[in-house]
Amino acid sequence: MSGTLRSRKHGGASSSHALSGGSPSSRSRRSPHDPSGKDKEYYRQKWALVVIFASLLGVGLFEARRKSAKTQFIGGGEAEPPVRVKLQQGDDAAKRPPAEGGRGGQQQRRDFEDEGKEKKAASEVYDRAAAAEALSFALPSDIAQEADHLGTRLHIVFSTDCSTFQHWQSYLMFYSALRVVQPGRITRIASGCSGEEGKAELDWHNRHIRDNMSPRFGLHLTPHFSTVTDADGKKVGDYKFFNKPFGLKHWLENGEGMGVNPDTGKLRDEDLVVILIDPDMTLLRPITSDFSDKRETLVGREGLWKSQVQHGTPFGQTYGLGTQWREFDLTAIAGANSPALRVSKDDGRDFYPVGPPYLGTARDMHAIATKWSEFAPRVHAQYPHLLAEMYAYCIAAAHLKLPHQKINSLMVSNSGTGGEGWSFVEKIPPSEVCAFMVDGPDHSKYALPSVMHLCQRYIVGPWLFAKRKMPHDFFTCEHQLLEVPPPDLAKRFKYKIKPAEQVKVDISEKVAHEDAFMMCGTIGYLNEAGTYFKRKGCSGNANYEKTLNLGALFKKK
Repeated sequence: MSGTLRSRKHGGASSSHALSGGSPSSRSRRSPHDPSGKDKEYYRQKWALVVIFASLLGVGLFEARRKSAKTQFIGGGEAEPPVRVKLQQGDDAAKRPPAEGGRGGQQQRRDFEDEGKEKKAASEVYDRAAAAEALSFALPSDIAQEADHLGTRLHIVFSTDCSTFQHWQSYLMFYSALRVVQPGRITRIASGCSGEEGKAELDWHNRHIRDNMSPRFGLHLTPHFSTVTDADGKKVGDYKFFNKPFGLKHWLENGEGMGVNPDTGKLRDEDLVVILIDPDMTLLRPITSDFSDKRETLVGREGLWKSQVQHGTPFGQTYGLGTQWREFDLTAIAGANSPALRVSKDDGRDFYPVGPPYLGTARDMHAIATKWSEFAPRVHAQYPHLLAEMYAYCIAAAHLKLPHQKINSLMVSNSGTGGEGWSFVEKIPPSEVCAFMVDGPDHSKYALPSVMHLCQRYIVGPWLFAKRKMPHDFFTCEHQLLEVPPPDLAKRFKYKIKPAEQVKVDISEKVAHEDAFMMCGTIGYLNEAGTYFKRKGCSGNANYEKTLNLGALFKKK
């Protein structure tokens, strides 16, 4: 997904929450597949021990690294060179703050202190990488990781093509799952790889992700699905987002541990909770099946009518899609007798305009994927644009009478957009937000949204992050890391400089705050993941210099 829509505001309460398939309240029956009270308590206690154990390892290693002398090392056995954080070069006088002799001296001292803060923020990333490495050794195959604290087994999947553009995004996604101790399995669904590309992708995945992060992290290869054909079956174009519904269906029916029972026609593992995300999403905290914690769950005006993912109750992030999906020729897409035709405008707005992350049981997600794959080409024929597959998802869910619980706090993406988890970000002081994100976002200090969705361009002052300017070979031994913004980025600048035109444009404090959150969080994660990659995969002289500035890659007009 390369963009989101600005959410529409709807006044007044819904006239009716009743759907053709039954109201939300009628779907509140306890699923017979839910774990018992004893099972839930067992998993809850075991999960708590896992998190405490991992945290102690990470914190212990973090503190050990900070006690190093003038030169700080992180790990480094004989086969791997240590990561060195270099001190400022020069004599002792150059390292001391200037005297406060008048206005000039005071300004120099402030500059010196600012520089010191920036260097401290920049160096913390090495400690975070070491802590994450401790997690990879502590929790490589713990069976408790298959389920969340309620005992619900989880599987995150995300769909990509076989391009190098989504190669680096995939590594970052897996690394973020390692870092937050995401329960369950995570699988990249890569569509359209040639034979040689698929082999190379699998080899690279096994070496750098499965072996160096977790055996719970997998890769599933599928055929090419993105071809657009006309009524005669002739190829007339390519729509890469077809990979999402078709890839999901292929994985559910053919993936490792998945499949359809030939005797019953049902999935072998219907009770698994499947979480479908986009490859340009980065986890800030674990996604689970439980949304009962009010501290970390935000919903819209329709409220929370379900708090746990169960059969018949899928969840999804609120997107600004409104009820436009009802404006398509639904008869041509879903048939004259489709229940989607009978969904009211209020219900259509309250229960179906959702996007990634999507959550549902494997039974529900397979039903959705089947109809989604069937409807997506028909929607695209009527609306050959970016969001066709998202509208097709809404129609498939309505056709199957599967109303979704909308959640606002699963994602932040587009600064200033309603329906996202920005109210969490607003509680982080502007003077702290960049340092907080670069130093390692801590959900226990400030509640965080579940993911950052990197589908926009984020600019504060002269600093920016734009995913399409990221070098595709970032995760290599030779490539440098990203230059780190100042810790007080959101406080320092109330404007942005458009990189190509070099034009200064005023921005609000809110936009500066939110863009700084996204930019600093992404740069911090990329540098941490890059450091982790180099330590685990590079036996020679890896490049740890943080000199890459994406703004410099834009051609000036």
